[in-house]
Amino acid sequence: MKTSRLWKLLRTFDKKEVKELRKFVASPFFNQREDVVSLFEELINCIQIKKITPTKEYLFSLIYPEQEFDAQQMHLISSILYKIFEQYLAYIELHESQVKVKIHLAAAYRKRRLEDHFERTIEEAQALHKKDQLQNAEHYETEYQIMLEEYGFQHSTQRMENYKLQEISSNMDLAFVARKLRQSCLLLSHQAVFKKDYDFGLQDKIMAYVESKIEMQTPAVMTYYYCYRVLKLKEESDFLIFKDMINQNFQLFMLSEAKDLFLFAINFCIKKLNELDENYAKIGLQLYQKMMDNHLLIEKNVISRFAFRNIVSMGIFIKEFEWVERFIKEYTPFLEVNYRESIPSLSLGRLHYERGELDKAMILLQKADYTDLLLNLSAKTILMKIYYELDELDLLSAHLAALKAFIGRNKDTLGYHNENYTSIIYYTKKMIEINFNDKKVLEKLINEINNEKVLTERKWLLKMLSRFI
Repeated sequence: MKTSRLWKLLRTFDKKEVKELRKFVASPFFNQREDVVSLFEELINCIQIKKITPTKEYLFSLIYPEQEFDAQQMHLISSILYKIFEQYLAYIELHESQVKVKIHLAAAYRKRRLEDHFERTIEEAQALHKKDQLQNAEHYETEYQIMLEEYGFQHSTQRMENYKLQEISSNMDLAFVARKLRQSCLLLSHQAVFKKDYDFGLQDKIMAYVESKIEMQTPAVMTYYYCYRVLKLKEESDFLIFKDMINQNFQLFMLSEAKDLFLFAINFCIKKLNELDENYAKIGLQLYQKMMDNHLLIEKNVISRFAFRNIVSMGIFIKEFEWVERFIKEYTPFLEVNYRESIPSLSLGRLHYERGELDKAMILLQKADYTDLLLNLSAKTILMKIYYELDELDLLSAHLAALKAFIGRNKDTLGYHNENYTSIIYYTKKMIEINFNDKKVLEKLINEINNEKVLTERKWLLKMLSRFI
């Protein structure tokens, strides 16, 4: 059973869902076989009480104690139970939105030509829709569906004077344009990371259409319009408008959409930070803090380890040391178990280093076990800086040799990170060997560092060299 779709699906249901499922399985409307009910109960017992993964043979012996194992019969009842689970999931998805339920119900009444029933139900759908605070693509899609049902009803009753064809068309356009802009933003973001080429279809025409139609310029459309411009053109002026639009409008989107919008903006800040534009550390941290304040950062009781590290980095960058320390303590319990020790250890090590508490930082970084490759490299890089600043040159030389060997062993896995860390080792070794009294050699090294395309420790290297100018 371990690899069966039925078992995998059943294990995703929580206790409340199991309770509801039990009613589904026992209902004659969905199932009239007692052996299917027995299969469900035995599976639940295996999960909740026995804590085992049963075999099909074992389950069969419990359901049919007087029969020899029949694989075909076992497959049949498993298939029936699986279909009931699917019906339950479809039911739950449908009933997540009461407006959609009312729209489907109105459609059923329209088809049965029950005028009073239809009008009451469509009015209920409209009332529920008006209460909804969201103004995203789905908002306009729902409005379109309500109007389309009204149109269908009016057409069937020959009330031709009440057709709202323009409103129907406008809402359909708004829903489509907002969705298209969002999809194009997702394509651009994915393309930037994975270097894939995508066909953006009507996107250029959509952008021109939005710019020409004032009625299109709603939060649902314009937020993604500027998001697309930021991702495509990377202009600071567009980013500032986009950032303000997110802060003003994020509550008009579903939580998953709002989170994506914030992350689009934060990724822009990270790119700017990598280009040494220090202003974006504060902007990026403010965006993260907005996410934290509005419960957008933690999903299913887990915070992304990447977000955790970015927040610490930005906070340290702008020297909000006390705030960073509080953040580490407060959010460590929300990290995945595999990272609950290593990431906070590295984060506190970085924090102690930036505070000038080099001994504390060194103890933390030397003791921690970093199984993650990039975490390991980050810890080794901070230790390298500490050894240099403490003038432990023999220890530093040995550390650089070990670091170089480590990178060599993991060259294929590191990908583009290989170039960065190789450069860090190269320039740190140069700083050990250089004659600081030779100003020409010193200036040449500074120029080389400034001209290096990929070098995350550029600021630290230049800071160390500036002491001798």
